[in-house]
Amino acid sequence: MNKILSFSLWGNNPKYTEGAIKNVKLAGQYFPGFICRFYLDSTVPDYIVDELKRNSCEIIPVSESLTIPRMFWRFLPADDETVDLFLSRDTDSRLSLREWSVIEAWEKSPAKFISVKDNPYYHGEFPMMGGLWGMKRIKDFSMVTRIENWLASSGLNNPEDYNVDQLFLKEIIFSEAQSNIDYYDDFNLNNVDYCKNIPIKRESNRFIGESFNEHDKPDIHWKAIRGYNLNRYGFIGKKINTLLLKLGW
Repeated sequence: MNKILSFSLWGNNPKYTEGAIKNVKLAGQYFPGFICRFYLDSTVPDYIVDELKRNSCEIIPVSESLTIPRMFWRFLPADDETVDLFLSRDTDSRLSLREWSVIEAWEKSPAKFISVKDNPYYHGEFPMMGGLWGMKRIKDFSMVTRIENWLASSGLNNPEDYNVDQLFLKEIIFSEAQSNIDYYDDFNLNNVDYCKNIPIKRESNRFIGESFNEHDKPDIHWKAIRGYNLNRYGFIGKKINTLLLKLGW
């Protein structure tokens, strides 16, 4: 079975380029049988591309004739007849055993799609996250055509804007997927009756899809997890959370 971890990569920001390499190594540790595939352009430094190749990654140079936005590149395995299933991921997040527990369960289920959410604030706006979904092979799915048609009718000023890929998922993919999806989310942010809990319990305030810099320092998004947990203790917990935030912790 051909299983793909799919990433978009461009530019020379080490948060993403070094993050790509870190994820490749984590994939070898946590995602047995998966191949990391990077859709990239000529802006990625050669030494990064060479390192990815040394780690047995698939490198797919994106042609300038392909006009879909860069964040959408990682959706392209949907149109690859050789791919049995793929996961769309971010290079600045970090693959983990907790995430693998979800994917392992989905592989054994009949559901064609999977969606994961794991942060009570930052994962709440859209029904599917661009770097936390995947799908199994569907014949003649025509992902590129769907993207191009949606872009043509969307009236967007800048298709490269942040969250445009997630808006596409909301309006096009989720509407089709929700009747055939495994949805994992301890908070049930989509408020649906088919939500499943993530099999492995959370460690500290870490979450699936969390963003890190090139030195593995997390962004501030983990504080939403801490706040959620503290707020469950009522007035005192809310006061403690407010104080911690004021102190910059």
